[in-house]
Amino acid sequence: MSRKKRIYRTYRFHCFAELKDGVYIGYCLEAGIVSSGLTVDEVRKNVAEAIEALMVYACRTKNYKLLRRGSSLRVWLKYIKARLLIPVLRLCYWMKGLFGSARQFSLGYVEFPVEQKAAC
Repeated sequence: MSRKKRIYRTYRFHCFAELKDGVYIGYCLEAGIVSSGLTVDEVRKNVAEAIEALMVYACRTKNYKLLRRGSSLRVWLKYIKARLLIPVLRLCYWMKGLFGSARQFSLGYVEFPVEQKAAC
């Protein structure tokens, strides 16, 4: 009797968190997931759990389009702002000498990738 071999796929999701009114709001761009928490680690954990739950559901229902449904244009623009604008502002503030180190300047955005394996 032969066993059916499981195929594992690794998905990489681009996620970032925004500090808003003292609470971090985490976004997953590809899956369209939003979560919140008081710390970046809590948001990272919540987003990873939500992605895992979505992957389990997508594998059980064989609806893989759920994994790539995407976020709204507003969320993508926030991500682009965080990716492009913040390094430029850090460099400008560092060059002006306003901060001792450019790493101290952040505008409240944190980027974190999430990788999940799925056996579908």
